[in-house]
Amino acid sequence: MHTSRNVIIGIIIILIGLSALLNTIGFNFHLGLLIGPLIFFVIGLFFYRKGHRWLSIIFLLISFVTFFDNVVGVNITGIIIAVVFIYFGYKLLTGHEKAKDNGVNDNTIDREIDELVKSVDELVEDVPFTKEKPKQEEPVKKVHTTPSFRSALIGDFRLLSDRYELQDMNIRNGIGDIKIDLSKAIIPEGETVIVIHGWIGDIDVYVPYDLDLSVQAMVTVGDLDILDSRQSGINRNIAIATKDYKQAPRRVKLVLSLLIGDIDVRYV
Repeated sequence: MHTSRNVIIGIIIILIGLSALLNTIGFNFHLGLLIGPLIFFVIGLFFYRKGHRWLSIIFLLISFVTFFDNVVGVNITGIIIAVVFIYFGYKLLTGHEKAKDNGVNDNTIDREIDELVKSVDELVEDVPFTKEKPKQEEPVKKVHTTPSFRSALIGDFRLLSDRYELQDMNIRNGIGDIKIDLSKAIIPEGETVIVIHGWIGDIDVYVPYDLDLSVQAMVTVGDLDILDSRQSGINRNIAIATKDYKQAPRRVKLVLSLLIGDIDVRYV
């Protein structure tokens, strides 16, 4: 609890310092106008890390609205309300035109359905009933290949449920969680390199016990829990490898970095 409180206070102090620096070097940002959105943004991130998604969304939206209103000078709330009214008005107009063009009412549809049911019943009575065993088709399991490169500003990336062929990956994520289960992977011979860079979120990698692994992990603000090593705080990094990594016929190298969040590499 104390660590989380220290982290959020530290982030707020850093953000205030950055805003003061921008103001000093010539950016026309007023410090008082920028502090409010930054504080709401950090509180939203704090609730996001604790798993309170709705609270985090509320505070992040407040930060977004106050930033555009105070700093940019755009009334984003008014824009959203105007867009909502335009959308619903458009739906009413298009829905009315479609109903007028079709010229179909509920009584017509009911009569057509009744006639269709009667026709089907007559056909069924004329066809002799034979019972056949349904053919059982064996399910075909598709094995997909991991992407070699993925970049996203907002969103999660998951490799958890299905079997997949692992290849070298370079993942760059803005805001969101990344979860990879290497016990589901078909790992080729040689060294496979997975590079993950993120801004805000968590990185979780689940590793089978018999896999030889090398991990280089770094976080600016957050926690590192890499196999048997753990660190928390600001500017933390861990480099670790299994004993027979260099001689292993199949091995995986992980290069993980985050700005704000937790990195967790554990055995399953």
